[in-house]
Amino acid sequence: MMAKYSEVPLEQVKCVMVLGCQVHGTSPGGELENRLNAALPLITENPEVPVIVTGGQGRGEAITEAQCMKLWLTERGVPESRIYTEENSTSTEENFVNSAEILARLGISDGVAVVTNDFHQYRAELNARRVGVSAGHYSSATSALVFPNYIIRELAALFFEFMHWKF
Repeated sequence: MMAKYSEVPLEQVKCVMVLGCQVHGTSPGGELENRLNAALPLITENPEVPVIVTGGQGRGEAITEAQCMKLWLTERGVPESRIYTEENSTSTEENFVNSAEILARLGISDGVAVVTNDFHQYRAELNARRVGVSAGHYSSATSALVFPNYIIRELAALFFEFMHWKF
């Protein structure tokens, strides 16, 4: 099930961007799979738009988050030619900084549908604005069992990012 947050109307989607999350071996972790399941209808309903999958390789991950998402999507019929991987980011801020370069190469300045978990939307939107990505956001739901942990993590991440941003 997908919760929605300041979405781009389907007819205005010019790119779908999926933010990375934990990978187990070469398979998406639970929250990453939730993001991919939320993104798949957007991707299939907009067959001409490019897809950016973004995320580097974390500790204990066999492949990058972007590679994992690309594999998952191609296994579900999304043509590899539509998928652009950003594999160097280690934070939400880097996801957007690095993906902004891909968007610029593609000539896309608006209509970006960013898919992430509900708990992550606020920080994702702040980072998108900071780097000038005009985006609407689509949220995947988060398991009630892990939601409290992620909220605490998000609060810590927001504090850290605010302390390091130069306004």
